[in-house]
Amino acid sequence: MSNLFSCIKIMGYLFSRRKITILSIDGGGVRGLIPAKVLEFLENELKTLEKEDVRLVDYFDVMAGTSAGALITAMLAAQSTTNAQQLGTSSASSPAPAPAPNSTEPIDHGRSRPRTAKEIVYLLCHTTPKIFGKFKPDQSDKKDPSVSIDKPEQVPNGEPYQGDKKEPEIHDAKDKTGSTSSFGKAVEAFKAAVVAGVEEVREIGKELREIGKEALEAVEEKALMPWHDVRNLEEEATKVLGKETLLKDTLTNVVIPTYDLCKLHPAVFTTRLARERNPDLKLTDVVIGSASAPIYFSPKTFKGGRTEYKLVDGGVVANNPTLLAIKEAAQLFGNPRDYSNYLILSLGTGKEEAVLVGDDTISFSGSAFEWLQFFTGTPKLLEVIFGGSDDIVDVTTSFILGKHNTHHNYLRIQRYDMKHDEMDINNASEKNLNKLKEIADELIHDHDSETGLLKDTPEDVAPLKIECELKRFAERLYYERRRREFYRKYYLVMVIVCFLVLVFFGFRGVGFI
Repeated sequence: MSNLFSCIKIMGYLFSRRKITILSIDGGGVRGLIPAKVLEFLENELKTLEKEDVRLVDYFDVMAGTSAGALITAMLAAQSTTNAQQLGTSSASSPAPAPAPNSTEPIDHGRSRPRTAKEIVYLLCHTTPKIFGKFKPDQSDKKDPSVSIDKPEQVPNGEPYQGDKKEPEIHDAKDKTGSTSSFGKAVEAFKAAVVAGVEEVREIGKELREIGKEALEAVEEKALMPWHDVRNLEEEATKVLGKETLLKDTLTNVVIPTYDLCKLHPAVFTTRLARERNPDLKLTDVVIGSASAPIYFSPKTFKGGRTEYKLVDGGVVANNPTLLAIKEAAQLFGNPRDYSNYLILSLGTGKEEAVLVGDDTISFSGSAFEWLQFFTGTPKLLEVIFGGSDDIVDVTTSFILGKHNTHHNYLRIQRYDMKHDEMDINNASEKNLNKLKEIADELIHDHDSETGLLKDTPEDVAPLKIECELKRFAERLYYERRRREFYRKYYLVMVIVCFLVLVFFGFRGVGFI
């Protein structure tokens, strides 16, 4: 009986409408580990169904990501430029063994399949501490401190340098007979008091200078300079994506939002537009631009074709890029009258739990200093901007899809109960990264799939656990891929069969046969 139901289910998928599959990943800095772990779970479920090694890029028509989500999306959709062993991921995955020294099998020094979600989790854990390292000002224009400019080897007259000349010492005031006079004693006492006072003042001044220097460095680090060096971000992104990887060469359609400071306008980069207008656009430039969060990194400036770009974090306009992904899918597959055949997975990076009145997280006066919070935690202004846009996109997406399709074709996975100290987007300590992985595991196995905003699920229909929803979503992706492969292989045969059936029964019905 179960086999019969399975056959009926497969036939139902084969003759259903094509599903347009979309993956969307929010921005969130180091909290990008949360959606990466969710994708790892989804990928494992697909491997179980397929009984082989798979890549998520084979299942999604459109992948969209902002900031950290842009980096994850790029690694999912672009061919990797170095194998996993070179990146030290042998413990996280099982790459193919290298050929023997005398083997005739060619060694793949170039590109390979995209990275698995498991590899991406490993890479995020090992690259984020470098990306969010301390800002290091450029030292190239400063002279080597080991070279002394105060002690030349020769003085102008050609004599060897004898060191700094000291002032002649002041000897004790004595009279001509060699005995110390009362006046000399007074001079000595006065001199000792002056010297002691001067030394004390010097020590106090030295301490004040040190305190002032530390305060100035703190102000410079937190208020006058970006918190992190964008060169670290560029270096790590280039390592995992490749310096010459082009946006037009991604293996599926990619959407990466940014904000262009040159035009004061959102700049949304897609695979389609790169192929049509700017084929030389590098994937790394776009990803770095989307990840250059204000305050944390300086803007990414580069030239793409004839256009000058100065990009900052796409979270300024679309921290949750789901709507942009839907818009791109409509451009690619025709603008639909309804979105009932859209299958969407949207992954968040966590939201802070609502707190009681009187807690420090909400009881602030709203001054510029409190909004920016230069010295403690993530600036509240960024939290409000990014978090508010996430919620609006979630509500709008549900409205566009309609209530029925929202509960069947739209899966939004977001954690709404994170603590204040877990929200920092640049805390790349080992303790915090391990905590984020624990948060993701708890989210998958212990939380319901109902969104935190839409509470319109009927009371008699209890929401499923996210683990169950992900398994169901993986199954739908699996059957959709089977349906596409079936039609790709047997499309011509089906056309011929349908034509013969139409000819036989149609002509017979009108009396020709």
